[in-house]
Amino acid sequence: MHRVPYPPDKGDRIRAFHVLKWLSQRAAVHLACLADEPVTEEVIAGLEPFCERLAVVPVGKWTPLGQGAGFSGRRPHP
Repeated sequence: MHRVPYPPDKGDRIRAFHVLKWLSQRAAVHLACLADEPVTEEVIAGLEPFCERLAVVPVGKWTPLGQGAGFSGRRPHP
């Protein structure tokens, strides 16, 4: 998944969480997702019942505009 699907409090997380639940009832799920914010123990505990294996990879925040500014030689604004 492209983002941590827990807690299911926003559109993409709600959909992804329900897909995860559905899949876990039918097969062993190995979930890898990106985290652009801190991941608490409660989040991990909320996902573990549905996953055979779970990997949450922290990434820094970025914006396409900020990334594009790096290619143009200009410095992105914080």
